[in-house]
Parts: sequence; C-alpha cells; structure tokens
Amino acid sequence: MMRKTILRSLTALVVVLTLVLGSFTTVLASESALRLAAQTADEPGVQIFTVSNPNGEDKEITWGDVNGNITKQDVVPAGGSITLRYPDAQMQGVRIYVSYTLNGAAKTLYAIGANKYNITIKYMSGGVELQSQKHAVSGNYTHTAPATLTSGGKTYELASASSQTHMFGKSSTTMTFEYKEIVKQPYQISVTYVDTSDTRLGGATLDVAVDATVNHDNPKTLSVNGRNYQLMTGQPSSISHAYGTATRSYKIYYELVQEPAATAYNVNVQYVDGSGKLLGYKRVTVPVNETVNIDIPASIATANGSQYNRASGEPATITHAFDNTKRTYTVRYDLAVATAPYEIRINYLSSANGATLATETVTVNLNSTATFEAVSSFERDGTTYYLASGQNRNIAHAFSNSQRVYNFYYNVQGQEESSYAVTVQYVNIADNSILYRTEQVVSSGESVSFDLPATYMVDGTEYKLVSGQEQTIDHAFYLPRRVYSVFYQNAADNTENVVITDNTTGVTTIITPEGTTTVVTDGEGNIVEATEEDLVDILDNPVPAAAGTEPENDGGDVVDIPDSEVPAAAAEQPASQAWIWWTIAGVAVLVAGGILWIVLKKKKAAEAK
Repeated sequence: MMRKTILRSLTALVVVLTLVLGSFTTVLASESALRLAAQTADEPGVQIFTVSNPNGEDKEITWGDVNGNITKQDVVPAGGSITLRYPDAQMQGVRIYVSYTLNGAAKTLYAIGANKYNITIKYMSGGVELQSQKHAVSGNYTHTAPATLTSGGKTYELASASSQTHMFGKSSTTMTFEYKEIVKQPYQISVTYVDTSDTRLGGATLDVAVDATVNHDNPKTLSVNGRNYQLMTGQPSSISHAYGTATRSYKIYYELVQEPAATAYNVNVQYVDGSGKLLGYKRVTVPVNETVNIDIPASIATANGSQYNRASGEPATITHAFDNTKRTYTVRYDLAVATAPYEIRINYLSSANGATLATETVTVNLNSTATFEAVSSFERDGTTYYLASGQNRNIAHAFSNSQRVYNFYYNVQGQEESSYAVTVQYVNIADNSILYRTEQVVSSGESVSFDLPATYMVDGTEYKLVSGQEQTIDHAFYLPRRVYSVFYQNAADNTENVVITDNTTGVTTIITPEGTTTVVTDGEGNIVEATEEDLVDILDNPVPAAAGTEPENDGGDVVDIPDSEVPAAAAEQPASQAWIWWTIAGVAVLVAGGILWIVLKKKKAAEAK
C-alpha cells in the first residue's frame, strides 16, 4: 500500500514540474519586437530606413511602400540590422511598412522617409583638403564659408566666393571653397590724439610683430601750443592691439582744460580723545587767497554730556593759508575732572520715535552721589506713557562720573510690541546704495548686538568703514530705532570722509571734502535728508507727574551743547546699581536702630514700675 502511495506522489510531482517547466520555457521563448527607423541618406533620390533585430534568431520580413509599388523580402540577422533603400527621385516622401511574425502573431511596422540627405562641404587650397564637414539638407541650403581658417598651424584666407547654394535634389552633393595661405608679415598701426573738432594734437606709430601684441598707454594730459588738454571721459587709457586685428588706426579724443577760477573750500578740525576716538568736529570755510585763524575751544561736550578739555600742547588757534593743501586737522582732548557741583539731565523719550516727552535736571554735589528714580508712568496731553521694559528706572550718579545725560524710554499704553526686527545695512557713501543688509529679532526686555567689519568685499571690490563710526552696534528693546545705516567707502579711495551718528535720534552727519550733509534712515531703510523736526534739540519740558507722585525738581538748567561745535555720538551709559545696596544697608541699619530703641524704652518703663 505504501509503495502505491509513493508512486502516486511521484507521478503528481512529475506532472507539476512538467507544467512549471513548460510555462518557464514559454516565457524564455518570448520574442522582442523589431525596430524600424528612417535615416538620412548620403545621396539624393533615395530614402533610407534601418530595421534592427534584438532577438537571438534571424527574422524574415516583407517590406514595401504602402501604395504597393514595391514589395520585397529580406532577412534581419539575429542581434543585427539591415538597411532598406527606397528610390525617391523627387524626395517627396514615402511611407513604408515592414511585416513579420512576433511570437507567432503577424506584426507590421510603419515609417515615413526622412526626406533628407547629406552633402559634403570642403575647404581646399591648391588641391589639398584643409577641412571638410557633412551637412544634412531637407531643402535648398546656402552655406557661407569663414573668411579665414587655420589648418596644420597655418592660416588661410578665402579666395573664392564666400557663399554657395545647394538646390535640393538637383545640385551636386559636394560644395568646394578655395583658400590661399596667408604669409604673415609685421605691420604698423597708428594712434592719433585729436581734440573735439578732430584737430590733430599728436600721436604715435607702433610696430606689430608677427603673432605678437603691442600695448600703448595714452597720456592722461597733453600740452600743445600753450594749451592743456585732458583725456575725455569714456576714452581708453591704453590700447592693446593683437596681431591680426583688423583695426590699423586708433583715434583718441582729448578736451581742452579750462583753468577753473579759484574758489573757497572747507577745512575740518577733528576733536579726538587719547585713543583717537572722534568726539566732535569743526568746519571752517577758507576764502579765496585768504588766511584764516581757526579758534580751538578750550573745552567741548559730547552727546552724553561728558566734558573734555583741550590737551596740553594742543594749539588754541590753527592758522591755515589758502594755498595750503591740508584739509583736516586733529586736536586731542582729555576727559575733564569735575571740581565743583554740576547738574545732570534726565530725558523722558518716546520709545516709538525718540521724541522728547520731558526733561529735568538733578544737581550732583561735590564728592557726593546723586540719586534719581524715573516715574513708572505719567500722562501727557491726555496720553498715558509707561516705562519701556528692560530699563533700570533708578540712577545713582557718582560725582566722578563723566556722564551728564541719561535717557529713559516710554511707550504709549497698550502699544508696546513683544518683539520686532532690527536691521543693519552697509551703505556706499558714494551713492547711498546698499552693499549688504542683515537683521536680528529683539524681544521685550532684551538686547541684540551687531559687529561691523573694518572692511567688506562686494563683487570683488573692497570697502572700508568710514571714519567716525564704531565697530559695534548695541540695540536695547526699548530704543526707537529700527534701521541702522553704517557707511563704507571704496578702500582705494583715500578721501578723508567722516560720519557721525547720534545714537538716540539716528541723525547722521556726513562730512566730505565737498561739504556736510545731514541725513536720517527711514523705517524702510531709505537714506533721506534730515528735516528740521529731525534736528530739534532735546526740549526743556517739565516732567509730568505720575499718579500720586511728583518728580523732584532741582530747578537746574538743561545742559545744551554749544552750537559752534558738533559732538560725536556716544553710546548711552547704563545707570549704576550700586546705590541699591547702599539703600538696603541704610534701611537695615535704621530698622535695627528702631527696634533697639523700642526695647530699651520698654525696659526702662518696666524698671520704673
């Protein structure tokens, strides 16, 4: 019984394997389709087609045109192809078919003739072929040969007609152009200098050697018959002529120099501290053919109210003659040390636009520390202002502190932002174009800092930071400015420019040899001329009291910077917090003393009883 079961199982396995192997054989025997493609003929009057056979066995085909004019049989070899040539004298196009069997089924392919053939273009010289190329044409074709060509290290120029036209299906399939060798010889070129009316002022003749390049520098100025001429704008400062260049003469234009009448000009006096930092400047106009005496002030004040005295050895007067070529003088100042009571000014400013809301003064007595607490809020003209976050509202100003001005910033109730973007842009001082722009987001109560490079490269041109500007910008959240403009000039430009920016208002003074310009940067980053409103000094407005408070009024005057001097902007100095610890310690002593007094009083009362 077991033997029968095994025999039946083997029989079933053989049947299954036979079916599987049969199916696998069928898959292996599957054929791929032939490929039919139109080709470009090498002669007119015939259409060319190729039939490719990707299979491992030869394939018999029947082919002809669809109109039945030709019917032929061919064999396409395994893995190969054959070319079918169909005569078409007028090259008007023909559609052919190719019939064959694919996996036992009839299959027909169709293709339309390319209707084009190759012609040969030859460049010849004395029966020697220099170059040749094939070009497929499908209609009339005109070919223009190059005027010159190089072959075998030699140069040839065209000696026949430059153009020939092939008539489709009629002309010869070969175009021939004749060339002759160019025997190189040295030659000369001329450079002529002329004025605006083409009158000759001078010139030069230059020898050009074979395969060489000659360079010639055109003079910037010419002196002819007692007149001076200069190279006109747009004219080349030099000529570079390579051998074989078609131009053989060059004309360079010069314009008559009109001797300008003498005019007044400006000189600048820069006030600097011991480290060379710019504190302020003075500009003086020098009239024609006159000598001016420039008075140097004995003391100056910076934007934060710090006082400086002219350093020992520095002149009290600078004498400058009209023919003196110097345009900038530098005078050093030392920080002044206070010897008598003085006043500091406290400004309440708008955090939105920097406008002054109010000011007051506090007297600092000799060798003492003055304290001040800014109000947390106040009303003005029906509007409530709140101290912007991130500021210490208390000031402890030591007598030795050089700062004289403190600023507090306020927001209109409900208008303070949680964060905003601060932009720093590098500006080309030559045309106010933007070289680079970057930004950071500052959040409420925080600050951001920007480091400015001394030099900056743009499109291969190096720029340098204009004198008078710091290399770091620190921006606290409560400050009103949103865009900072930093000015750069071409590093190759040695013009002595100076830029001074008021860090509070953003008003920028640009000092160049041509004059002084005062600008501001608007919220969009545009550089615009400052208006009178931008230039308004801090007003002596009384500080409005907050609800239930009355700010201390020492009756002092507002400290103003003299109009004759322009101070350099200085960074605001943060108020010292040392006074807090002194206050806490003082309160603690008072409390302890009060407790002790109460205890002693009770003790005496008890003893009396």
